[in-house]
Amino acid sequence: MSDRAKIENLLNKVPSLRELEFSFEEIRGGWTNHNYKVKTNNKLYLVRIAGTNTQFHVNRKYEMSNLQVAINNNI
Repeated sequence: MSDRAKIENLLNKVPSLRELEFSFEEIRGGWTNHNYKVKTNNKLYLVRIAGTNTQFHVNRKYEMSNLQVAINNNI
């Protein structure tokens, strides 16, 4: 499945984002996830798609901490 199709499938699960036109750019550097900057309706979103078997080597407590840092910095 293409990156575009994966992102579209995820956006369609969010009622307010369903079937909207969007553009995206891959954010490189993630070790376990595929990260994308997605723009739709003049809003930016970070879309993270889990990599294979990430549940076995990612500390979700640290992930939540990192997410809060991103939110606090308007990322």
